[in-house]
Amino acid sequence: MIHFSLCVNPLLFKLDSMLHGIKVRHNTPKTTAIAHADDITIFITHSSERDEINETLHEYMKATGARTNEVNPVPLLRILEQNNTNNEH
Repeated sequence: MIHFSLCVNPLLFKLDSMLHGIKVRHNTPKTTAIAHADDITIFITHSSERDEINETLHEYMKATGARTNEVNPVPLLRILEQNNTNNEH
């Protein structure tokens, strides 16, 4: 497990630096990704971030030999974008 942690930390730092993330509470830092065991959940608030994430994950998989589960994120993206739009008013 420690080897996974050593490999995934650079990925998490990269995601944190490039994504807008979400705020769970008003006065808390943003959350861009959550990692537990061998699972990583990435929070995308703008659909434009998808291409950056795909490129970053491709680089990560090439460097580490890791593989991702293919999931269609479009419905979730639409919900988050809608919520962000509603919060701006």
